[in-house]
Amino acid sequence: MSSRLKRFLAVRGKSAYWLQKETGLAYNTIYRLMRSDNVGTIDTWRRIAEALGCKVDDIINFGEGDSDDGRKGR
Repeated sequence: MSSRLKRFLAVRGKSAYWLQKETGLAYNTIYRLMRSDNVGTIDTWRRIAEALGCKVDDIINFGEGDSDDGRKGR
């Protein structure tokens, strides 16, 4: 599990369980998002961002090999 969401939760000292309770999302959904096994919907990401007090862009992976600002890595 190395997604930006997982790192963001760790920095904030929050768990996937906490996020489940705050957003009302299923734990399995959050777990799969943290593993990047699931893309998720815009509504899902908005709920997560709202719970964490951040923007959706702060927690979404742009894809493997991309930098944190969305530019392709070289």
